[in-house]
Amino acid sequence: LKAYQQSRGPSLVSLERQPLQETVPPMAARHAAAMSGSGHKSKRASMSVKEASERYTAELQGFARDFIRQHRDAFQRLTPAACKGMEEQEHQWHDVFKRFSTEVETRVQFGAEKWGLLQEPAFSSDFVEWAAGSTDLDSFLAATDYKQFLELVLRTLSSTSGDEHPGLAGSQPLPSAVTSIDERLAALEKERMELLRERKRLLGCGSMKAQTAQLQQDIARQRYFDDVGMD
Repeated sequence: LKAYQQSRGPSLVSLERQPLQETVPPMAARHAAAMSGSGHKSKRASMSVKEASERYTAELQGFARDFIRQHRDAFQRLTPAACKGMEEQEHQWHDVFKRFSTEVETRVQFGAEKWGLLQEPAFSSDFVEWAAGSTDLDSFLAATDYKQFLELVLRTLSSTSGDEHPGLAGSQPLPSAVTSIDERLAALEKERMELLRERKRLLGCGSMKAQTAQLQQDIARQRYFDDVGMD
């Protein structure tokens, strides 16, 4: 009989007397482990349209400022009279302007997509309303006109202001990881636009929508509606 009991293993009575061993950690312990684990990430609050618009505008202004400063040597003889066409124009000014205009289209398109301000086939209405109520973008968009570009060059090179991004006062800087991604995306977008332009040249057809002109039209239309009290 004893041998028979041993072959069957421990009885139900003996099992009931053994303490129950918990194999799953308590809920509080599991929660603490999840919170302390390397995989836990704090949730970032969604960025408002206003903040995205301000950051987008600051990026465009920063691009224009950096571009002009990089080409400052070409504008050593630029004067206010030359901006108004009252003095002889230098060929190198127009060459730099053409490069600026090409780059502007890339920046306007890419930045709007990156900050979620472009809803194909148009800019988002919230962003257009913000831009219409602000003058921050006006001088940048106007610089796609040659004379306006020269005036922007003159203002930029003669400015002594140390505030590079006045529209972002009080805003938190973007995480370095996001900045690194932005730099990589900008390089890829520039290459993409160059390939599209070359494709258009080779085929002699197709078009690249001028987002800068479209944005100017959208802002002007919104300002008109605001002036006459239309929604």
